[in-house]
Amino acid sequence: MVRKVAIISDGIISNVIVAEAARGTEQVDITDQKVGIGWKWNGIEFSPPDPVATPIPKLTPGDIIDAFTDSEQDAILTSTDNKVEKLLQQLSLWGVAGLPVKATARLQVMFDVLVHAGLLTQARADAIYAQLGGV
Repeated sequence: MVRKVAIISDGIISNVIVAEAARGTEQVDITDQKVGIGWKWNGIEFSPPDPVATPIPKLTPGDIIDAFTDSEQDAILTSTDNKVEKLLQQLSLWGVAGLPVKATARLQVMFDVLVHAGLLTQARADAIYAQLGGV
């Protein structure tokens, strides 16, 4: 009799085959079950695989700059605040190196500096941060 069989490796379904039997592997008949590769087997029952973590969005310096209005960009680019100038240097280096900027605490620090320098309101900084994938 042909049946749907889960091949189990280290307690996890590593393959699903249609066969009468396979030798040398732990097998469980799953003909009437809705399971698949990656599901866990504890010897009695199956459980779904662990959820895959959602990756943090990666941003280029261009993505960040494009989130600002033209007037905000002008104010930031002409700022004489030392911390703002340092942020611009970092963005420039990230762009030259081709390194993506992650929407993490580093991005929040950037907005904190811009608010402190009076270049953005907190509400506007929060809106742009959310637009860029920050929470």
